[in-house]
Amino acid sequence: MAGSIPLQQNQRLDENPEPTLLPGEIIVAQAKNVLRFDAMAERKSGISGVLYVTNFRVTFLTKMAGGHCNHPVQSAFLSNPDLNEGQIYAESQQELHIPLTCIFEISCTVKSLTKTKVKKLVPGLHISSKVEMIEISCKDLRVLRFGLRFTPKQQQKPIVGAILHYAYPSSVALTFAFSFSRVRSNIASSDSNSVPSFRKVSDWLKELSRLNMGQKWRIAEVNTDFQTCPSLSALIVCPALVSDADINRMSLHYNDARIPVWCWSHPKTGVSLLYSAAIDLGR
Repeated sequence: MAGSIPLQQNQRLDENPEPTLLPGEIIVAQAKNVLRFDAMAERKSGISGVLYVTNFRVTFLTKMAGGHCNHPVQSAFLSNPDLNEGQIYAESQQELHIPLTCIFEISCTVKSLTKTKVKKLVPGLHISSKVEMIEISCKDLRVLRFGLRFTPKQQQKPIVGAILHYAYPSSVALTFAFSFSRVRSNIASSDSNSVPSFRKVSDWLKELSRLNMGQKWRIAEVNTDFQTCPSLSALIVCPALVSDADINRMSLHYNDARIPVWCWSHPKTGVSLLYSAAIDLGR
């Protein structure tokens, strides 16, 4: 049937999807029969799925677009089949994976015997009423709303409490970076499922290939000994036509020699994101 999403092998329609986890990532809470509302539409209907909270992110997966995958885990977005290139709804599903560090504000709509009201959630807040909806405002200006009206009552408060607890950790040592680093240190560098450290040329080549930028950009090793710029990485991604000598000359015209450095390129349009220090007007 046109427009249908192919099922994973051995996946049934009644199975609840689960995200493929990164090293050190664990599921701490989940809620079934959650409705995800379109931000630009009325809240009368939504897409049904399962809302997960891990020690790294908040993730919403639909039954038809979830499940484990067999390809190497490269990032949070690539760790789920519904986010793969070419899959139906891939772009719209990407916004449904929210790193905890991206959360700016959380509020919920609670219903008591007498009234319904919206509460801004802060650490330590006790929720004693029935939760109707969760609204998550992100630092990248996304606003996502999840309805819990049809979610089992015993799953409503735990999912809200987990989001609140992990989005506002009481100590920096409780953030996902520490859990990841402990597990990552035990993974052999040859493991195909390891997350790249970008300290090797091969890691950068794979990233450029993934974004279809292999012909336009190259990896320069001019800063291997940190002589060009002590505060930049040893490997620098630069335009393919720029030579190492050009990089050294360019570094003289930027504060602290921090030349424009490539961060990311859109795989379809080729638009690139770079960062640099300000130009040194005194030279």
